Amino acid sequence: MARHGRLCRPNAIITHLFGAILLCCASVCLLACTLKAAETELQPPVNLRLELSWTTELANRWRIQVEVVDRNGTAILSELENRCQEPTVCGAFQLNDDASSWTFSPRFATGNGGARFQVTASDAAELVVRVDSFDAATTPDDSQSVSTGMVTRIPLQKLISETVNSQTDPTWVLRRVANDSVRVSFADPSIIRQPGTPIETRVVGNALVEGKSKLLHLVSSIIRASDGKVVSTQTDPFEIDSQGNSKPVTVANRCPTEPGVYELRYEVTNEDRLWSRLRRREDSVVRVARPIVVLPETTPVGGEIAFESWPTISHLKLTNTTDWAVPQFFSFRTIPLLPSPLLPDKTLSETRLDSEPAEFPEGMHEGEKTTMIPPSNSFETALKNLRIGYPHHITIRYPANQSLHLRIQIANRRQSFHECHTDYVIQDERHAVDPQRSRNPKWLTQSILYYPQGQDRIRVSNIDPSDSAAIESIEIKSGPANLAASNFSPEKDAARASAIRLNGFDWVHSFSDTLEHSSLTTESIELYRLYVATERISQYAAVLGADTLLVSANEDGRTWFPTSQFASSKKSSDLEDQYLDVVLSLMDRFGCQVVIALEPNMTLRRAETSGESHSRAYRFVDPIVSESVLAITDEMIAVAKPHRCFGGMAISCGKRSHCRPIPTTSLPNDEILQAFAQSVDQESLTLEQLKTWISQTGFQTYCNWAINLTRKHYEAIAARCDAKALWLVDLPESELVTNNASAMVDSSWPDASTHSNIVPVATQFRGAYSSLSKQLDTEKLVAQQTTSLEPLSGRIGVAIRSSTSADYPTSAMVDRILGVTLNHAINQLDPKLIVIDYEAIQTSLSDGLRTAMFVMGELSSSPMKEFASADPVTQTVRVQWGMENGHIVLLISNNAPWPSELELRCRKPVRWQDPSDLQKSFAMSDDNLVTRIGLHTGELKVVRSAQTELPENVLAWSSRVQGGAEGIEQIKADVTTVVEKLGTLSDSEPYDALSNGGFEDAGGVGITGWMHAQYPAGSVTTDSHESIEGKQSLCMTTDGQVASQTWLVSETIAPPASGRLAVAMACRAKASEVTTPHKLRVSVEGTDSGASFRYSQEVELPRNGQWQPRKILSEAASLDASKVESLRITIDSLSPGKIWIDDVRLHDFFPTSKERTELQTQAFLAVQGLQRGNLEPSARLLKNRWARVLIQTASVAKVKAPTNAETDQVAPDETHGVAQRIRNWLPRPMRF
Repeated sequence: MARHGRLCRPNAIITHLFGAILLCCASVCLLACTLKAAETELQPPVNLRLELSWTTELANRWRIQVEVVDRNGTAILSELENRCQEPTVCGAFQLNDDASSWTFSPRFATGNGGARFQVTASDAAELVVRVDSFDAATTPDDSQSVSTGMVTRIPLQKLISETVNSQTDPTWVLRRVANDSVRVSFADPSIIRQPGTPIETRVVGNALVEGKSKLLHLVSSIIRASDGKVVSTQTDPFEIDSQGNSKPVTVANRCPTEPGVYELRYEVTNEDRLWSRLRRREDSVVRVARPIVVLPETTPVGGEIAFESWPTISHLKLTNTTDWAVPQFFSFRTIPLLPSPLLPDKTLSETRLDSEPAEFPEGMHEGEKTTMIPPSNSFETALKNLRIGYPHHITIRYPANQSLHLRIQIANRRQSFHECHTDYVIQDERHAVDPQRSRNPKWLTQSILYYPQGQDRIRVSNIDPSDSAAIESIEIKSGPANLAASNFSPEKDAARASAIRLNGFDWVHSFSDTLEHSSLTTESIELYRLYVATERISQYAAVLGADTLLVSANEDGRTWFPTSQFASSKKSSDLEDQYLDVVLSLMDRFGCQVVIALEPNMTLRRAETSGESHSRAYRFVDPIVSESVLAITDEMIAVAKPHRCFGGMAISCGKRSHCRPIPTTSLPNDEILQAFAQSVDQESLTLEQLKTWISQTGFQTYCNWAINLTRKHYEAIAARCDAKALWLVDLPESELVTNNASAMVDSSWPDASTHSNIVPVATQFRGAYSSLSKQLDTEKLVAQQTTSLEPLSGRIGVAIRSSTSADYPTSAMVDRILGVTLNHAINQLDPKLIVIDYEAIQTSLSDGLRTAMFVMGELSSSPMKEFASADPVTQTVRVQWGMENGHIVLLISNNAPWPSELELRCRKPVRWQDPSDLQKSFAMSDDNLVTRIGLHTGELKVVRSAQTELPENVLAWSSRVQGGAEGIEQIKADVTTVVEKLGTLSDSEPYDALSNGGFEDAGGVGITGWMHAQYPAGSVTTDSHESIEGKQSLCMTTDGQVASQTWLVSETIAPPASGRLAVAMACRAKASEVTTPHKLRVSVEGTDSGASFRYSQEVELPRNGQWQPRKILSEAASLDASKVESLRITIDSLSPGKIWIDDVRLHDFFPTSKERTELQTQAFLAVQGLQRGNLEPSARLLKNRWARVLIQTASVAKVKAPTNAETDQVAPDETHGVAQRIRNWLPRPMRF
């Protein structure tokens, strides 16, 4: 049998098995590599929010560039934010087209700054930071730079957990933004929410390095900002991978139903919470928060507030020393009263007080004690029992028979008095058209509204340098949290408006409280303060009767709306670009109309990066600037348009604005000249040739071009306002004065333009002045401006702004004259709108202000028309009429300084209503055809027909003095007093600042208090044989053979606080046969801020040897006591001969020679008017400030008991008329 062989060789199975194993291993390796490659491809990119901050000791022209370089793919930079505080760099940030780098390249030197941005790239990417500095000698548009050679390359992975910095100038730090490791996104990105609506949130871990090796949870909470209470919370697991990333965690919740500000807080915490429970708080690995606003319900239209019904929580009497005890050291647990001079402010913790009770000078008025605050002194006291977060009505009561100049400051525990937001000057003086004083009250009050913030204290300062101030008490009332609802109805025609202007963003902090010891984020706190401030300012506007708020949408480089035209700086919150939307949403509910103000004064990205030459101060003549402003307008209107409260836009036309008018009163700058040359085909001329051509023959051509271009720019902005109003605020006066032939606003524009919604606004300034000269100058300026604007009546608005040149520029002036000023503006100019700066009033409650605001709202939409009287000779009342929805509207103004009565006669019975009190009825005749309407002094009243009427039904009107014959006799008596006392104005109370004015004290060497000429010897001596008063006078001898003059100079005298100084003296020239008079020059000299000044007047003395009565020979009417130095009096003898001088006196309260002449003329016309039965000249006379001084002085003198001689005098013959009785009192040139 054959031997069979084996089917396979030995170990063959093992060989095949080994090969299979190798094949499997290779497959596994290949699969692993494939999976790793796939994993690498699917690896999410690194996404970081970074912040670059730089600091420098000296400002320079920096060029900072940040670039991302990624070899594994396309890297992107996005969400570039400006973190600089300088508004001039808003346009210096630029993100390049492919988003791989951004550049900060300002054209002018800058200091510290910063930027935030987001980078998305692979983990292999790196950032390249390059810093260059330009040569200081180069121009802003010169591209040449001197590189510092500072180029830094930073791996992106390094920035996940580390900070990179550079120590070269400028030093910079690049770090990851805090809380970037947890990203929170919302299904609805808006921070404005309706009550009870769902909140859907997506939370993702992003390179969360801190929690890589820990088990984590996500705790989601909703915290109410007002009290820090947690209203809801929930916990979810939060798993992260080795890279610190997590899957999205969806959190669902609902908005609270109670309105207010809430913080949505998301905290990543450790799973092991034992230690946290023991400490009763959790340790967060990272915390992210986002505030939201839950809107309130719509508030109904409200009305006037009855402050007298509020409960009194404190009644402070300065005379009650037991309640005002002063401890050894200050403590808010007591009520100390601190008498202190007006020295630089100190915090109370640094103020040591005496242990003795405070003692104050006391006075009496109407049987009640008053406290007399000495001149230039102040008292401080803590305010107890105030309720934080609630409005308080603070009233100061004082005698009505005094003028008052007080400064009231209220500070809280975090402020000094120099930093406080509540700062007022109460300036109460006698005015002829003061409705309150015309009722002869015994006491007067001034009130303010205040929101306490804890440990509040008040300082009351008498800023009058010469007179004490009497105060009876300070009363504090507390009101409800919701003060009042707005008085603006959305259905109301907004053709007329009364507005409060909120300049900038500081009003938010002025009207809100600081949340201390709060765990809330800065964004939540700032949003809460915005909510509270918006609510309070709308209520304050309602109290004043204002129907509109003018809210700034930007403050320099900060904006409250998103814009792409420049990089808005983020100062206090990352959410500032949503604040405008928040304010408008709240005002929709509070019922207050809002006009948005834009002041384009920031740098613009297109202008800064265009490569073209631009001046530092932009103008809209540059097409790039004009287009950018229009684009900004579009972005702002897009935010405002959906809101019901949106009432229009205001554009600032001031000197800092890009939209300021092209000047027509002077030659323009080179930029404007170049634009003008292009428009008139004169480009071949050089700038100098163009200036010459304009100044000679082309000026009118230039003016027409400038006006037309300015108007077109404003019309382009108006076209974007969604048919709402466009207010032109801060206009230069030259654009409104009608006597300027080249004014932009005239009878044809803007009313006759295609955009009749444009309203030019004239500005009137007011402020607290301590000097008489500044007060009078301001009054005259306002009166002159009002007169010059009368031809534009019915076509413009009027703005009241706080004057920066006032003696107390940060203080709001509280008086009763603001209402009178507004009444006068409404009566004379029939404005479309009234705007009052918040800084000018703060939270004061000035008398008459609400009435003036109410009158504006009740006028007809169209301009009012004149309703002349049939007998205009006797009228001191003005009546204007208009039609509104078929009703007749009458505007009645009493222009007299006495109460009047109006008789209104109709063809058929017409029932008239007072819109401010619909229940009030007017007296009517038996046939109901005549209506009698009483008018207080200076009152402005609106009446309207109760039913629709035709204007023809109103027949005529007439007015008369209220009180009949008795009232007229009082007017005659006042005119008589003024005429009789005219001469006393030139001899008022002396200003005691000159020593030895009578030359009675000769002194041991020379003449005490004076310096005088020493050559020739004996040229200036005292003479004991000649004097008009006292024992001796001063003799000045001038030798005609000597070239030098004989002179006399007083010692330095203190500048008067009134700002006025007059020099009066008696003079005598030696009798001589020389016919020419002796010339004498009397001067007031000194330096003002280092510059010399002289007010001098030459006087001619007759050479008759007779003493000339003492009179004012020289006067200075505009001295600034805070700036004047080395003030002195100089007397020069300009003619040969001998003169005597005696009884030299100074006066600081007097009318100038021009004012005396004006007063004499008014007195003459008043007498003539009384003869003819015309009271208008008497009204003009009795409103004169100096006539009021004479009447007041006479009334004080009458209070004194008469002497026996006075009682025995024969009464004057009453049969003569007033003109006959006062004829002999008038100066001879005025006699008739």
